[in-house]
Amino acid sequence: MTFIQLIFRNMIRNYSMYLAYFFSCVLSILSFFVYTLFVLHPQLSNRVVLQNAIEWMNGASWIIYTFAIFFILYSIQIFLQNRHREFGIWFMQGISMRQFRGMIFFENLCIGMSSILVAIVCGISIERLFLLVSTAIMDISPLEFYFPWKAIFITLGVYALLFILVAYAAPYLMRKKKVTDYFYRRKQEKKMSFFLSMLSIILLMLGYYLTLVTTKTNIFTHFFPILLSIGIGTYFSFTQLIPFIFSLFKKRLHWYWKKTNFIAISNLSSSWRNYAPIFFIITMIYTISFCVLGTLASSQALNKQFRLDYPLDVGYIANNKKPFQSQNILQIKRELSARGINYTTYQTNIKYIPIKSTKKKSYSDIPIISYTDYKNMVLKSGNTVAEPPLNENEVMSLLTSQLDDYPIYDKYQVRDSSIILNQKKIGKHVTIPWRLLQNQALIVSDAMFARYSSSVSATFIGFYSKAPLDKTLHLGETLVREGRIMPSDHKPYSMIVSGTLYENQIHLFRILFFIMFLIAIVTFVSSGSFLYFQLLSKRKEEVNRYNILQKIGLTDREWNRAITRQLSILFFLPISIAAIHSIFVLVILQKYFIVSIVSEWIIVIATFLVGQLFYFLLIRRRYKWNVQTNYCN
Repeated sequence: MTFIQLIFRNMIRNYSMYLAYFFSCVLSILSFFVYTLFVLHPQLSNRVVLQNAIEWMNGASWIIYTFAIFFILYSIQIFLQNRHREFGIWFMQGISMRQFRGMIFFENLCIGMSSILVAIVCGISIERLFLLVSTAIMDISPLEFYFPWKAIFITLGVYALLFILVAYAAPYLMRKKKVTDYFYRRKQEKKMSFFLSMLSIILLMLGYYLTLVTTKTNIFTHFFPILLSIGIGTYFSFTQLIPFIFSLFKKRLHWYWKKTNFIAISNLSSSWRNYAPIFFIITMIYTISFCVLGTLASSQALNKQFRLDYPLDVGYIANNKKPFQSQNILQIKRELSARGINYTTYQTNIKYIPIKSTKKKSYSDIPIISYTDYKNMVLKSGNTVAEPPLNENEVMSLLTSQLDDYPIYDKYQVRDSSIILNQKKIGKHVTIPWRLLQNQALIVSDAMFARYSSSVSATFIGFYSKAPLDKTLHLGETLVREGRIMPSDHKPYSMIVSGTLYENQIHLFRILFFIMFLIAIVTFVSSGSFLYFQLLSKRKEEVNRYNILQKIGLTDREWNRAITRQLSILFFLPISIAAIHSIFVLVILQKYFIVSIVSEWIIVIATFLVGQLFYFLLIRRRYKWNVQTNYCN
């Protein structure tokens, strides 16, 4: 018998352990492959209207691949750690370190290459279904079936390279030790740090507190402190706080020895170090997924938010009086009439005067409009004016978006003048969207507006109607690109078309929803398969433990209860912590929406919890069957 034949027979004899690792790899590769074949579909570029959408989806595929790298590396580490006794037998039989490394390399290479081939075959078999579901989520026309040669080569290349590197590095994950150490491993639980455990609580509380006090004006300054405090706090919670809680439970002997509590607690505390790092990654991915999916699923809120930010059908700002400006306006009117839209217009002058805040040192040209013009534009858009007329030296900040974070209270100095303009409020309605200005603007009294002449001015023309947004879709395509021309484009005019912008926004949200949904599903499936692989790799230990407990009188009902408690903590703790994190993030995001997005968040989180419940019931049943079947044998 050759050495290769010996390795093959060993793999066949221990097929259940290899099979668990094999299927974990297949699921990871399958997720990457089906997403890649979708992104590389030759018809997709014609269906996606946004230019950067394909690049975003390509980036998401590499995020999935990065997650797969961590998942496979962690799986191989667990796979090797649970084979210490087998490795000890090999060394007792006289295997050299070179042969040992060759065996591990060959095993991982066989599993890796076969899992790549199986994943590609499975991916091609479900391609039609995946394309159907993906196009439905993104709301684009169906994509035809095609043979994904490019996706196959990319998947084969990147994962073959990954498995070759893993197969080469895997033997070095096993520390050199005495042969007896492979048989008699003392499982010394690492002593947890009380300081780090308390630090995790403090950091989480700090992160939650910052989310509660965050407003539109300080969100950017609070973003990184919130991210760091919750991220580091979550990591220390899994690596320090939870094991510390297990140790406290063990010290409460009355509770620890009550019924079957000791079974679940002892099992979890002895193996928690293997779960903690991957649970941290899973929790953070779930948190991001819940936040993004919950927000993007709030179509009603997003629709109303868009209407508040763009109360007009077409907005146009002419920066000079060149002849083609009147031609552009005439073209817009013709296209609106051709579509049967009954519209009205409003035209006003925008002046740019040198102003500086008293808190700043330098002057800048700030656009101003009169209060009367502001009032008329609010009425044109179908809203009511709640702001009273301004006094001569009183100004309001012009709201250009619901996300504006300009200060409410401020004072301004006009250059070459002793006049101080007092700002004590912000306009309640958007009249000129930010894409047309891209700058802070002020509403001044009519008297103040008439007093100042400006060498720099612009003319704003708004087109208003009660027509649905899709009526103006792709209007003025010869004038605007993707529905807008902004001041930063350095054109002699700025222009927005609400229907096109809304279509692009919805399309963007659907793409982001699809990307995050797929990443969440990959996390969902990978976490379940990882747990099952981890449990199955320790099946022999669990069978021996079950055998001993049966001999001292433990009933099947009591064992089932203990296993259910243990598995429920493993399955539901990460997703529950992620749900708590996302609820506090919701507090921040809700401040940006007029309509509540709570119900959509609840639906998203509840959907994943229900899915996790079914996954839990399935794996619990399989795990119990594996343990009890091997016990009977």
